[in-house]
Amino acid sequence: LHLLHIWPHQALCYGNDLTGDLRRIALVNEDSRSVTLWQLPASPQWDVADMQPLATLTTPSPLRFCRLGRDGASLYVDWIADDGSFGAEVWDVPAQRLLFATPREAGPEVCWGEASGDMRLVFTGPCEGEGATTLTLWDVTSGRVALSLPTGHAAIQSPTMPGGAGIVWGVFSADGSRLATAGVDGTARVFDTASGEAQFILTGHEGQVFCAEFSPDGQRLATAGDDGTARIWDLAPGPSAGQELVRIEHDGEVNVVAFSPDGGALATGTLAGVIALWNAGDGRRLLSLRGSSGEVEFLVFSPDGARLFSEANADWRTRLWDLSPDRELLTL
Repeated sequence: LHLLHIWPHQALCYGNDLTGDLRRIALVNEDSRSVTLWQLPASPQWDVADMQPLATLTTPSPLRFCRLGRDGASLYVDWIADDGSFGAEVWDVPAQRLLFATPREAGPEVCWGEASGDMRLVFTGPCEGEGATTLTLWDVTSGRVALSLPTGHAAIQSPTMPGGAGIVWGVFSADGSRLATAGVDGTARVFDTASGEAQFILTGHEGQVFCAEFSPDGQRLATAGDDGTARIWDLAPGPSAGQELVRIEHDGEVNVVAFSPDGGALATGTLAGVIALWNAGDGRRLLSLRGSSGEVEFLVFSPDGARLFSEANADWRTRLWDLSPDRELLTL
């Protein structure tokens, strides 16, 4: 178990969708105005030197967030321009073709967002104010609004968000049929993306929920909170639907979670920079990774589950961890 590589000044494009059969990953470059699509080697013992750049997309404004689609070519980005305006776009990176863009008149209503793995849907939301609890779902093909989604999260004021903030995280399920949100009100919520119906309101965190992630099969949801816990919830039909399955205690606030490709392990990252892997069935600790710098922002597994990409905000560097010596612990 060891740290394989550190990319200086490069940020990771988020999402389990990038770990599909095409074995591709996207990294934002040092200038923060371009992102490069990389091909990961097919060998189980691949080395960073074997990664091949496929294409680079340049944007006129600094990038804030990006997600690589399941096809390994389409890329969601959102950005903030020099004049303070925001926007969200979907690109075909190899073809350098713009597939979708939020209208400029949307203005501050597009402060952040996310895309489904098939790039069929995009959601956007404002940063603060009463509208910070309502998301807009966009149909990428038509470019039109598909749904306005009042989430029901409470907007809570803070010194950094005097207008009030409601939702801090949102993510689509792998098939795009569900959308999960995490809020400052201590709840996570799951919605049907076709109807906007709230399927689950998950309560139990004692404080803000920072992150939510679906399992690969969409039957569970993992959440991370400032109460020092990561939790796994049951979303499958049955008597335990909506109930907490696993609670994992940490020393300090948990900022991010990610399921392994087979759903058997859960990776967590804390504000103190600690990364750990846990058995997603019973919450047993599998291993800890030391060497991250600052608050862990993103975690993404490689397709085979033997590598883990991480990013921390102290230096905004992407790190690649080799998990293969403990491979048997991840086959659950």
